[in-house]
Amino acid sequence: MADRFRFGKGPAPEVLSYLDGKTLKPSYHWQDLHGEEHAYAFTVAKADQVAVLTELHEAVEKAIRTGATFEDFKKQLSPKLKSMGWWGKADRIDPKTGDLETVQLGSNRRLKTIYWANTRSAMAAGKWTRFQRTKHALPYLVYRLGVAREHRPHHVARENTILPIDHPFWDTWMPPNGWGCVCWVRQITQAEADSLGGVSETPDIPTRQWVNKRDGSVHQIPEGIDPGWQTNPGKSRHRTLANHLSGKLDTAPPHIRRAAITDLVGSQMFRRVQSGALAGKPVFAPVAMVPETIAEKIGATTRTAFFSTADAAKQIGKRADLDADIYQLVQRSLDVGEIRRDLSAEPKANDFAASALIDGVWWRALFRVTKDGREIFLKSFRRTNSNQLKFYQKRGPLLRTVPEEDRN
Repeated sequence: MADRFRFGKGPAPEVLSYLDGKTLKPSYHWQDLHGEEHAYAFTVAKADQVAVLTELHEAVEKAIRTGATFEDFKKQLSPKLKSMGWWGKADRIDPKTGDLETVQLGSNRRLKTIYWANTRSAMAAGKWTRFQRTKHALPYLVYRLGVAREHRPHHVARENTILPIDHPFWDTWMPPNGWGCVCWVRQITQAEADSLGGVSETPDIPTRQWVNKRDGSVHQIPEGIDPGWQTNPGKSRHRTLANHLSGKLDTAPPHIRRAAITDLVGSQMFRRVQSGALAGKPVFAPVAMVPETIAEKIGATTRTAFFSTADAAKQIGKRADLDADIYQLVQRSLDVGEIRRDLSAEPKANDFAASALIDGVWWRALFRVTKDGREIFLKSFRRTNSNQLKFYQKRGPLLRTVPEEDRN
């Protein structure tokens, strides 16, 4: 039977959104990208030319959009790749080792792998977005086996597992769970979960050690899942992209960081996060860079502060008059303001706040550092006044006074 993905009149918009959101990332070996990175980067091993990657990306998107069979996909794409010289075996220099190797570029087998992996991942990510949107009415997922001659024993053991959509189990065990895996999940109601025997106990997830030979990194992969497939593409996508941006900004020179933050806060993506247009989706947008000395004092391993759709929704509810451009002042508050810990918001929360007088108006930005110190989020940004500042000063110890050059 020909491989075909049917979507009625077209795929769900969430499916195309996932693929559209991927950046092109040339790579030499599939292990050059870790599992989570595939959630936001479109890559094909040995496709080290952007032109080739672009052709592959457009062909995959067209196949998903039209529901094309693999045969249609191959028929349209292979002549183009051959004309670009990306076909058969060729000599290539491994950028990591410097060794000249004879490698396989395009082939019918590789095209089938590209077709299968990307259509399945896009469908899984699109479904996850839909699950999140409808989980109040359909709060559970049940693991099912697909149609195949043989199934992996570990996958058989997961059949009929019923767990809440936001259970950590789905962080790793969201199909596809390996090359050629045809397992799937179905979203169900509380009543159907009860009729099927009720919610399952939290499964044990034994892992095995896997070493990425490309960079030497060591990973714990769940038994029964192939390396590279141990993540939930829909859940990983936005957080992984955020972490990737964070790493890039943290290591950039100061003037680059400042320019990048200005551009990012002024971007359409930030406006969509801030306005509530992406409400309900786990999206994070960079909003400011925390001073290095402050990051060290609060135990953060990053300096990039993000604004999430969840926190944006709270802001809209309380301070609907703030438009996106005002958030450029968050960075200014960190640069010129007094910074203190805030011990009053939540017990044991690692919060800090920056208060600054900017153009005659007092502003206060409240931030929270995650328990592992790897992420910083802007929780609120508001106008304040000198009387309120006296109250805030009692809520936590001083981390930094107003810089000398910015005092009036």
